[in-house]
Amino acid sequence: MSPLSEKLTLRRGHFPELWPSVDALAERVYGKGLGVSYWHWKHEAHPWRKDDIIAVSTFDGNRCVGFFAATPVLFVGQDGRKIQGNQILDLMTDPAYQRMGIFDAETRDLFDQMRARGDALSIGFTMKEGAAFRGHLKHDYKYIGNLVQFTKVYDAGAFAALGSLAERIRKFGFALMAHGKAHALPRSVSIREDWVGECNSEEASRLFRCGRGGGFLQWRASGPGSIARSFLVAEHGGTSCGYLLWAKTGETGYVLDCCASGNTAYEDLFRGVDYLACRERLVSVKTHVSPGSFLIRHLRRAGFVKHGPGDTIVLKELGANIPGVLEARNWHLTIADTDNL
Repeated sequence: MSPLSEKLTLRRGHFPELWPSVDALAERVYGKGLGVSYWHWKHEAHPWRKDDIIAVSTFDGNRCVGFFAATPVLFVGQDGRKIQGNQILDLMTDPAYQRMGIFDAETRDLFDQMRARGDALSIGFTMKEGAAFRGHLKHDYKYIGNLVQFTKVYDAGAFAALGSLAERIRKFGFALMAHGKAHALPRSVSIREDWVGECNSEEASRLFRCGRGGGFLQWRASGPGSIARSFLVAEHGGTSCGYLLWAKTGETGYVLDCCASGNTAYEDLFRGVDYLACRERLVSVKTHVSPGSFLIRHLRRAGFVKHGPGDTIVLKELGANIPGVLEARNWHLTIADTDNL
C-alpha cells in the first residue's frame, strides 16, 4: 500500500472549515459543488448517532485534497441478528493528487476508528467500474451484489427516446400508462409536506435494519436543494399504517423510502404514486432496492419493471468471521440507506 506523501496531513472528525473545503473538493472531482448546506445536512444533521459519525480528510496546507466518511448503522439480519457497523457516505480524492497514498492512508485511519468503536461490519455502495470499487477490494471489502433498479413509465412517447430500457420494457409486454388515464388518490392516503410520524407496524420494525422514527423521516425529507419532497401517508382507523417518501426533479419521480404494515397499505401508497405521477405529468418514476428486498414484490405488483444492475454493494468484516454475512439476502437494506436525493 502506498505511503502518504510527506507534504500531506490527515485530520479526523468535523471542524468549522471542513465543509467549505469538502465542497471545493467536490467541485474539482465532480465538476460542481453541492453547497455547504448539503454536507452539513448529510453528515451533521443526520439523526443516527450523529455525534459518532467518523470522518478523515487530507490536506495540503489549507487545501482539502481527500475526504472519506462513514456513519454508524445497525445491521439486522433476517434471522434477527443485530450487529453494530457503519455505512460509507463519501469518498473523494482530488484528481491532481492521485497516487499519493491518500486513499490508503484515509482507509487505514477509518478502520482504526471503526474498530475503536466496536464496529463489526462496514458496507458501501459504489460503481463497479470505478476506482473506488477497486480500492475497496484492495482493502478486503467483498463484492456481495448489486442494487436492483426499477422504473414505471407514464409517458410512452417521451420514454421511447431513452432507447434500450424502453425496448426492454416492450419485451416484457408491459402496458405503458398514458397521462390521459385518470388516477384518483385512494381515500386512505393523504399527501403531506411535513409529516414526521412513525409507521405503527411491528412488521416495519422487524424488516428495516435502521429505525424509521420521526427524527429520521424529518431529516430524510429536509434535504437541501430544489428537489420537491413530500410524504404519502396511509391511515386506517386514524392510525398511520404506512408511508412513502416521494421526490421529483424535472419529468422524473423517485420513491426514496417506503414502509407499510401490510399489502393493502402498500397497494394504496403505490396508487398514490400513480396519482402524483399523472398529476405532475411525469415521464417515469424510479427507485432502487437491495437484492432480495421484500419491497420487490410490492414494486412489481404496482407495475414497476426491473432494469439493469445498480450500484455495487461491498461489505467488510472488521472483526471475527460472521456466518452468512456475505450473503446480500441475509440483510435488510432499504431504499433510503443508499440514496442521496
